[in-house]
Amino acid sequence: MRPGLLHADYNLGRAEQLLGNYAAAIRHFERATTAPRSAPEVVGQAWYQLGIIYRRLHRLDEAQKALAMFQKLKDAEAEESRQSLSKYKNKQSSEPSEPPPVPQNP
Repeated sequence: MRPGLLHADYNLGRAEQLLGNYAAAIRHFERATTAPRSAPEVVGQAWYQLGIIYRRLHRLDEAQKALAMFQKLKDAEAEESRQSLSKYKNKQSSEPSEPPPVPQNP
Protein backbone atom coordinates (compact mmCIF):
# COMPACT_ATOMS: atom_id res chain seq x y z
CA MET A 1 0.00 0.00 0.00
CA ARG A 2 1.37 3.41 -0.90
CA PRO A 3 1.94 5.57 2.18
CA GLY A 4 0.37 8.62 0.54
CA LEU A 5 -2.98 6.90 0.14
CA LEU A 6 -4.63 7.68 3.44
CA HIS A 7 -7.75 5.65 4.14
CA ALA A 8 -7.03 3.27 1.26
CA ASP A 9 -7.55 0.26 3.52
CA TYR A 10 -10.93 1.56 4.62
CA ASN A 11 -12.02 2.16 1.02
CA LEU A 12 -10.73 -1.23 -0.11
CA GLY A 13 -12.53 -2.81 2.83
CA ARG A 14 -15.80 -1.19 1.77
CA ALA A 15 -15.33 -2.41 -1.80
CA GLU A 16 -14.59 -5.96 -0.66
CA GLN A 17 -17.55 -5.84 1.72
CA LEU A 18 -19.90 -4.75 -1.05
CA LEU A 19 -18.61 -7.60 -3.22
CA GLY A 20 -19.22 -10.09 -0.41
CA ASN A 21 -15.51 -10.81 0.08
CA TYR A 22 -15.74 -10.61 3.86
CA ALA A 23 -12.35 -12.13 4.71
CA ALA A 24 -10.57 -9.55 2.55
CA ALA A 25 -12.78 -6.77 3.90
CA ILE A 26 -11.93 -7.74 7.48
CA ARG A 27 -8.19 -7.59 6.73
CA HIS A 28 -8.51 -4.11 5.23
CA PHE A 29 -10.72 -2.78 8.01
CA GLU A 30 -8.39 -4.17 10.67
CA ARG A 31 -5.47 -2.36 9.03
CA ALA A 32 -7.57 0.81 8.79
CA THR A 33 -8.13 0.77 12.56
CA THR A 34 -4.38 0.98 13.18
CA ALA A 35 -3.25 3.09 10.22
CA PRO A 36 -1.00 6.00 11.24
CA ARG A 37 -2.35 9.49 10.51
CA SER A 38 -5.81 8.12 9.82
CA ALA A 39 -8.74 10.42 10.53
CA PRO A 40 -10.60 9.44 13.72
CA GLU A 41 -13.88 9.30 11.79
CA VAL A 42 -12.41 6.73 9.40
CA VAL A 43 -11.07 4.62 12.25
CA GLY A 44 -14.49 4.68 13.89
CA GLN A 45 -16.22 3.71 10.67
CA ALA A 46 -13.75 0.85 10.15
CA TRP A 47 -14.70 -0.50 13.59
CA TYR A 48 -18.37 -0.12 12.73
CA GLN A 49 -18.00 -1.98 9.44
CA LEU A 50 -16.05 -4.73 11.19
CA GLY A 51 -18.95 -5.10 13.61
CA ILE A 52 -21.41 -5.37 10.74
CA ILE A 53 -19.35 -8.03 8.95
CA TYR A 54 -18.69 -10.04 12.11
CA ARG A 55 -22.41 -10.02 12.89
CA ARG A 56 -23.22 -11.14 9.34
CA LEU A 57 -20.74 -14.01 9.79
CA HIS A 58 -22.31 -14.91 13.17
CA ARG A 59 -19.09 -14.03 14.98
CA LEU A 60 -21.09 -12.32 17.68
CA ASP A 61 -18.35 -11.84 20.30
CA GLU A 62 -16.12 -10.11 17.76
CA ALA A 63 -19.07 -8.07 16.49
CA GLN A 64 -19.87 -6.91 20.00
CA LYS A 65 -16.25 -5.91 20.65
CA ALA A 66 -15.94 -4.03 17.35
CA LEU A 67 -19.20 -2.14 17.90
CA ALA A 68 -18.19 -1.37 21.49
CA MET A 69 -14.95 0.15 20.17
CA PHE A 70 -16.94 2.16 17.64
CA GLN A 71 -19.19 3.46 20.43
CA LYS A 72 -16.20 4.27 22.64
CA LEU A 73 -14.66 6.35 19.85
CA LYS A 74 -17.98 8.13 19.17
CA ASP A 75 -18.38 8.91 22.87
CA ALA A 76 -14.82 10.28 23.04
CA GLU A 77 -15.49 12.42 19.96
CA ALA A 78 -18.71 13.75 21.51
CA GLU A 79 -16.94 14.56 24.78
CA GLU A 80 -14.16 16.35 22.91
CA SER A 81 -16.75 18.42 21.03
CA ARG A 82 -18.55 19.22 24.28
CA GLN A 83 -15.32 20.38 25.91
CA SER A 84 -14.39 22.45 22.89
CA LEU A 85 -17.79 24.14 22.89
CA SER A 86 -17.54 24.77 26.62
CA LYS A 87 -14.11 26.39 26.20
CA TYR A 88 -15.44 28.53 23.37
CA LYS A 89 -18.43 29.66 25.45
CA ASN A 90 -16.19 30.44 28.43
CA LYS A 91 -13.87 32.45 26.22
CA GLN A 92 -16.79 34.38 24.73
CA SER A 93 -18.27 35.18 28.14
CA SER A 94 -14.92 36.29 29.59
CA GLU A 95 -14.14 38.73 26.77
CA PRO A 96 -15.45 42.22 27.35
CA SER A 97 -18.23 43.01 24.97
CA GLU A 98 -17.75 46.09 22.89
CA PRO A 99 -20.70 48.31 22.12
CA PRO A 100 -21.64 48.45 18.46
CA PRO A 101 -20.12 51.35 16.55
CA VAL A 102 -22.19 54.52 16.49
CA PRO A 103 -23.50 55.21 12.98
CA GLN A 104 -22.29 58.49 11.56
CA ASN A 105 -24.31 60.66 9.22
CA PRO A 106 -22.37 61.65 6.11
